[in-house]
Amino acid sequence: MLLPISSICQESSTTLSGTIESKSNASPSQIGPWSSIDILKLSSRIITCPLTAQPLLSKYVASLPTTSDKESFKDVSQEWASNKVDEDIFLPMEDPKTNVNMAFKIANDYTVKNQFVTKALGAIMQLRLTETLREEEGGVYSPRAQAFLTKEPKVLSHMSIKFDCNPDLAEKLIGIVHNELAKMANGEIKQDDLDKTLASYKKSREQSKSNNSYDMTLLTTFYRDGYNMNDPKNFEDVVNNITVK
Repeated sequence: MLLPISSICQESSTTLSGTIESKSNASPSQIGPWSSIDILKLSSRIITCPLTAQPLLSKYVASLPTTSDKESFKDVSQEWASNKVDEDIFLPMEDPKTNVNMAFKIANDYTVKNQFVTKALGAIMQLRLTETLREEEGGVYSPRAQAFLTKEPKVLSHMSIKFDCNPDLAEKLIGIVHNELAKMANGEIKQDDLDKTLASYKKSREQSKSNNSYDMTLLTTFYRDGYNMNDPKNFEDVVNNITVK
């Protein structure tokens, strides 16, 4: 079990040292199995502790027992029945409503650029659906679109689109979604939509740096994926070079 680092850091250095030394001298069975994720979580908390505590915490982390076991992903995902699945499921409801769920996936290469490009496509689709389905047609209150790239167990780009609507409008609105997807596939992307999306990336990136979750992601990507996301070539250089073409 992880020590309550946030509370330990508020204690005196003597108390901190004593706590760590007692844990360091404990047997592996007393400490329990420590996974790489446990150590990453602990390391992310070290960043927020006073400088006087860091040497003691570093000593503590270094004393934790480890094993030479190696793990690998096992693909247990359920394959789609076919490349195109179109199913209508009807359930009795007091107030008729259609819930539309659309999902798409395609094999891709796992790169930093592809991560941002895939995510950008989802954000741009969100803008397009808000404008067409909600503002122009008035048929949907809150359409939702997102896209992301997975690394394990298979490298795939995913996109999902969801919205609720009046059953009488469902087919028309689905047709509009397919039309927007076709435009995107043909490279017909509005420069304004891309600019908004990339500006949002940069703003949220700067805001997230004050959160512990940012440090955790920094450690995880370095450990698991082998790159430093603080390096400009893994963010600024990529985002600034994403174009409509």
